[in-house]
Amino acid sequence: MKDESDENTKKNHRLQETFEEDFGYPLYPERKNPELYKEYSALGWRCVKVIEKRVVKCFTHCPELRILHQALRDHGCDFNLRRNISVEKCEKKVSGGYDPNTNQIVLCYSNIPVSATCKLLFHEMTHAFDDCRAKVDFTKIEHLACTEIRAAAFADCGVLSGFLNNAGFDITDKHKECVKKHALRSIVTARNITEEKGRQVIDSVFDKCYNDVAPFESQKLSEGDYYNKYIRMTKKPETLIPKFRLF
Repeated sequence: MKDESDENTKKNHRLQETFEEDFGYPLYPERKNPELYKEYSALGWRCVKVIEKRVVKCFTHCPELRILHQALRDHGCDFNLRRNISVEKCEKKVSGGYDPNTNQIVLCYSNIPVSATCKLLFHEMTHAFDDCRAKVDFTKIEHLACTEIRAAAFADCGVLSGFLNNAGFDITDKHKECVKKHALRSIVTARNITEEKGRQVIDSVFDKCYNDVAPFESQKLSEGDYYNKYIRMTKKPETLIPKFRLF
């Protein structure tokens, strides 16, 4: 117990230093000043409530999110929707993020369409899982690049997303190109680095991170694969789980 406590204390101290050294936090004003929510307009509060309702619907009907939720529990990390998901007003450059200081997913109500909530949750839940499983050090650009590669492979370059973005999801090389593009955009937004530096970092860790598909079995699972894996993980009667995806 003592060793575990010492490790958590050390991690919290490191993450507090990250908070003070920027690392993308200015994009999320409420992370430093939680009282800003009091300045929301009536429309702002309405948007928050709409997104919150959508979050519940996503976790009700998306097997991908259920798999990640269960995987977090299996690795000893509790995840509660009220505690670990925060809907906030952010800078225009971002639609969401993961805050390792508080272990919270941030959804930017001012920048995302309601229809994109489930996809964004899938992306950010991957970061939460990586932080839980691998103790990601978000102050290191290589660690950030790795988790962004995995999140892009799962959420941003999936079957439907790849098709809509003309990424050729059925061709491995095209899928990798899509992943690199999304991962690059994410780390350049969160860090003060050039695109050239970002590409170098992504290339240096790409193969290892791209091939790490935990807790899934592939980056490009079909609807049935997600659904059947969730059935196997939970051993729940098939009739109790809706079989469709929201993105």
